Amino acid sequence: MKTLRPTIRRLALVGAVLVAAIAVAPQSAVAVGQSVTASQTAELVAAGLLQPGESWACEGDGSGSVSRCLGRFGYALGQNVTWGGATFQPFSGNCTHYAAWRAKSSGAASFFDTKASDGVGTYNAENWDNAAQAGARRSAVDKNPQRGDVVQWDGVGYGNHVGYVEHVGRAADGSVSWFATSEAKYDSGKGGARRAVYVRGTNGFAGADFIHVGGAPTVATPPAAPTPPAAPVISDGDLVRTPDTAVYVIAGGAKYHISADEYAALGRPAFRDVPAGALDGYGSMPADNTFLRTPEDGAIFQIVGGAAYWLDAGEYAQLGRPRAINVPPGFVDRADSAAPEGVRYVRDVTTGAVYQVLGGVKTHLTPDDYVSLGSPRWVDIPAKFAARISDGAPSGAWFLRDRATTAVYQVVGGAKVYLSATEYAALGRPSFQDVPSALVARLSDGAPAGQWVLRDRQSTAVYQVVGGARYHLAPEEYAALGRPAFLDVPSELVARASAERPVGRWILRDVSTTAVYEVVDGVKRHLTPEEYAAMSRPAWWNVPSAWLATFPDAGA
Repeated sequence: MKTLRPTIRRLALVGAVLVAAIAVAPQSAVAVGQSVTASQTAELVAAGLLQPGESWACEGDGSGSVSRCLGRFGYALGQNVTWGGATFQPFSGNCTHYAAWRAKSSGAASFFDTKASDGVGTYNAENWDNAAQAGARRSAVDKNPQRGDVVQWDGVGYGNHVGYVEHVGRAADGSVSWFATSEAKYDSGKGGARRAVYVRGTNGFAGADFIHVGGAPTVATPPAAPTPPAAPVISDGDLVRTPDTAVYVIAGGAKYHISADEYAALGRPAFRDVPAGALDGYGSMPADNTFLRTPEDGAIFQIVGGAAYWLDAGEYAQLGRPRAINVPPGFVDRADSAAPEGVRYVRDVTTGAVYQVLGGVKTHLTPDDYVSLGSPRWVDIPAKFAARISDGAPSGAWFLRDRATTAVYQVVGGAKVYLSATEYAALGRPSFQDVPSALVARLSDGAPAGQWVLRDRQSTAVYQVVGGARYHLAPEEYAALGRPAFLDVPSELVARASAERPVGRWILRDVSTTAVYEVVDGVKRHLTPEEYAAMSRPAWWNVPSAWLATFPDAGA
């Protein structure tokens, strides 16, 4: 994405989000990005979970956040975890994978007899409290947290969730006043991690159940002794130089390498040297509700879910004039999504309306919707930011559960297919996202939009789907396409792609001859190199020669 002027950047946010228009009092739970209290931090330092000067609050998406938030416990992606009779595959940050690993590494006995203990699935966090009380190795489940417990929530707004209790804080009378957790999160396949604190009187505390697995948690990398010196504390807004002489600016837990010209444009601010490895685990995208300023024009941007929104003076004041970090325009340009990605919750700061954001579209949440989703934390955004998010169907592939009916759907390209209990089990009981009924009602009952490679779960046949039309790929054709990743889907969803030829306009390339075609409603026109260049070289989809041969030529 090129560097844009503020007005252009602002217009670049036409996209998608899920929405709820209700005014809700701010929550008192400690949200990631807020400060944990000094007394809580002191307890966590004394417990060996933090180094002096560190913060417990940590959250992000992708493998970098897993290393940054969970690396101190020795956790890494890409490993199978067998805990009792259950084996957890290394899905992208699945919360159950981490919770099982953390419990096992602390010496806890598993309550899972098999992959499905008494018919209760292990991959769906919703079922862990039931499994703990159903298996032969039973574990007590109650509302009283202990260090080393697995904490479990039902209906927290992202398909239920589990984490691991690292510390329990108590009031003067001995009652539990807060607890600290380490958690992984699936987030529609991107993966991620968090460390968080849940305080009595908040939804996160009240909605938690605790499975007493009996572990003795340890920290793989305990805090350093007073000597040698602890690792440097790096904060948002810092400029640091690594031993290879590269200079970085830090914002929202992300790092950005500053070129010589960018450093000069920033006014050559002071930096400090940090040792090798000090920036390991820092990602490339700032966390939600980070504010960035480009000094060359004074523009201030709010970052939410990989989308940057330019704030005018009134909007910035309405948000409370939060601290903005001076960065080169290139750092802002990384946040080039049209709308917040993944699953987010935002609130229109003008109206108090709360929105769930999923797959680039928004859905209005009623008060009942909001409560049923676990009263999740939100980010305040300007009204125009919310208004420019589409109300259509989410992009991408999802497993969604209607929170009101508990029906589970597979969604591909905006088309939904209901999954029976048998079909859901056949697909491996994937994690799902809880959504309001209003979103489910907007989803199509037709063919998936866009381009997909789908495998019929029943027949194992692989199909390429483009513009509502499907083509069965022979093994050699699938190999010629580079063996692309496919989605397992029920036969019904494949059958819906019943158009004779692709509907709409597509740029397709014959994978055998490399000839490029413009295809409009199934009629193809061969593009010369000059014609293709004149179209600004749009992206194409490789397709088999035999399928293209069935499309009539333009003018024929």
